[in-house]
Amino acid sequence: MQFVYDSHAGITGVTRPQDTYAWCSEVVISSSWNRDVAETMGKLIGEDCLAQGDLNFAGWYAPAMNIHRTAFSGRNFEYYSEDGYLSGQFGLATVAGARSKGVITFVKHFALNDQETNRSGMSTFANEQAIREVYLKAFEASISDGEQGTLGIMLSMNRIGLKWSGNHEGLTTSVVRGEWGFDGMVVTDQASYPQAFPALAIRGGLEGGTDLWLNTGADNWQIEDYQNNPTVMTQLRTAAHHILYAVANSFAMNGIASDAHVVQVLPLWQIWLIALDGVCAAAALAAVTVIVRKTKWKADPQTLR
Repeated sequence: MQFVYDSHAGITGVTRPQDTYAWCSEVVISSSWNRDVAETMGKLIGEDCLAQGDLNFAGWYAPAMNIHRTAFSGRNFEYYSEDGYLSGQFGLATVAGARSKGVITFVKHFALNDQETNRSGMSTFANEQAIREVYLKAFEASISDGEQGTLGIMLSMNRIGLKWSGNHEGLTTSVVRGEWGFDGMVVTDQASYPQAFPALAIRGGLEGGTDLWLNTGADNWQIEDYQNNPTVMTQLRTAAHHILYAVANSFAMNGIASDAHVVQVLPLWQIWLIALDGVCAAAALAAVTVIVRKTKWKADPQTLR
């Protein structure tokens, strides 16, 4: 998956201008109070993606489902409503429609995104009850539904308290994966401009649960000597697993033949490790057998009284 369409109201031809399509924005869709309309929109956007005839375009950076906290919030036109439950139901319907066509949706901007001015690294403060009942409620339905839910999440740029959302293990790992059972990929928001470099820290993001950085591969995002760091290598392996899971469940796999099947191949080192475990287990069992046979069990006279 090389390119992903980015627009809350359809697909935009960032790489191919002739491919731009626009549907109603989320605030208009939710005003219908009709979830079928939202699901139909998701299906039609999925058809638009399929119509490109390119398996690289299997992703859509949408729908957006933050809360209309005030009438002056920077992205109200992208978000559904001021109510967490209403936003969650329409978000799930849109995601389900797009996923039925094999599209990887990236619900955004997770979480508590509210303003555009200085949004890189700003701190947002709220108590846990408000976060769970209002701000996360909008995302929960589409993230926790394994069958119809989203395969991707796009993070916000703000900090929640003093931690960036992607470096917030309690949010991005404990809640998203631990409580909601999410198996897909987590990507940052746009990270290819200077203001984002200090805010969306790559080591902190890997520790918190971020899988992918939305950037141009600039040198600012290089990890020094990561091959010799087992912690980073484990985090990268986990991130790769999440990315592959999302891609494997999308129409990016449509080019695979109907009779194809996945074959698990064990690396040589793992085969030797299994063999060594078997030898050690056999040796331990033999040693126990010898000890038992050579031991003379005698009754303690004190126990016979």
